[in-house]
Amino acid sequence: TRRVEAECEAGVAAVMQHARELPYVVDLTIFGNSLHILMRAEISDERIDRDLEAAAGALVKIRSIDASLEDVFVRLTEIERGRRGEIPAEPPAEPVVAS
Repeated sequence: TRRVEAECEAGVAAVMQHARELPYVVDLTIFGNSLHILMRAEISDERIDRDLEAAAGALVKIRSIDASLEDVFVRLTEIERGRRGEIPAEPPAEPVVAS
């Protein structure tokens, strides 16, 4: 597996659910205004970029990253919850800002 960061000009909420549904995405977390995506190593940045842009209808920037301490903590917490049979809560949706 490997990690990438996805930034979408339409915001995290625009790509989060679509990213979860991609068959090659193992896990993802919100990290500021972007997503940290753990995915199968053989998938190219170009493919996930293309898939997320098509789903969001907006520009998405992908870059390879190393796991942050927060990424590791979240992943270990999810693994432990799975081991206990707990159902993880959905992350809160990105707030909608009135224009």
